Amino acid sequence: MITRVLIQMLRALHRCERGTSMVEFAILAPVMIFLAIGTIDIGRYAYYSILAANAARAGAQYGSLDLEHVSQTTAIQAAATADAQSLAQFGTTPTCLVAVNNGSMTTCPPSSSTSLTPGSIYYVQVVTTGKFTPLFPYPGVPNPLYVTGSSTMRVVNQ
Repeated sequence: MITRVLIQMLRALHRCERGTSMVEFAILAPVMIFLAIGTIDIGRYAYYSILAANAARAGAQYGSLDLEHVSQTTAIQAAATADAQSLAQFGTTPTCLVAVNNGSMTTCPPSSSTSLTPGSIYYVQVVTTGKFTPLFPYPGVPNPLYVTGSSTMRVVNQ
């Protein structure tokens, strides 16, 4: 008699599907939350990379106005910093380049714009870096990550 009742209870439990979706949700919810946070972090990283690239472009645009602006490194850094918005630990490195006869480029002579010869072709290169901290420390991914942007432009009025 007890075995018959036990067998009937086991059959009833085997057919019952109540609570199955709750168990599935409890298993999948952490995975879905982890994927959502990862997607947000990828979007934030792309945004900060675009900020660094735009800041480098703004600094290069300022430096490429004429030969006087090429040597104004603090003004180039200020233009890039103004465009960087909220990028943490932001750094800018402007470099003056001159085209050589064989087609390669070398750095400009140090000092001021008076040492630049008007007949040469000059370029300004700006490299920016910034720090990106993800919302969640991912295994295998360094924390923090650094984003960089680079832009090279020819000096317009030579």
